Amino acid sequence: MVDDGPGIRPDHLMKVFDPFFTTKEIGRGTGLGLNICHGIVGQHGGRIWVESVYGNGATFHVEIPVAPVDGSEGPGDVPTDTSDGRAKGRLLVIDDEERIRELAAGALGGMGYEVDTASGARKALALLENGNYDLLLVDIRMPDMDGIEFYQTLTSVAPSFAARVVFFTGDTAGPRTQSFLASSGRPYLSKPVGLEQLRSIVAQEITASARGRERM
Repeated sequence: MVDDGPGIRPDHLMKVFDPFFTTKEIGRGTGLGLNICHGIVGQHGGRIWVESVYGNGATFHVEIPVAPVDGSEGPGDVPTDTSDGRAKGRLLVIDDEERIRELAAGALGGMGYEVDTASGARKALALLENGNYDLLLVDIRMPDMDGIEFYQTLTSVAPSFAARVVFFTGDTAGPRTQSFLASSGRPYLSKPVGLEQLRSIVAQEITASARGRERM
């Protein structure tokens, strides 16, 4: 695909496929569209990349093999890392923006995880009453009950789930957020989130969660 737009800045070229990376104004884009494309192409054994000279448009290249690559998943298969075909882990993404929930679920699902979503903290609490999750990815800035209040509620009523929270936020500079993150001791991801950073922290916390349950 070729366009004749303004092109992509050199310092952005290596980030365009990272989840949550966007150059649009807040509320105008989620930064997950190209990440989803990257995941879909990868699941088919292909690759996608971009070439651009800033000021002279951009060209996106997609290569997909005509037959599955040996050892790769076929179309429609979900990559797993367990021998019995189970997903790597079960995640709950909590965010008040529907588009972000959908795209985050797609990105994480493409990594091999089973993903549920909740549009707010109160709905998430209802889901936790009837389900078990290995990891909760919680946006800090939400109306009604924000991520900080949600975490504080978990520490009182469901401390085992509080120990499985990873926050993501674009407000790491706010004094309230800084103070809370430091006191909670829970990991967090600053937006925009890099794909490798997301993959690493989710895998790390899933492993830690599993080990914690084994010790109980």
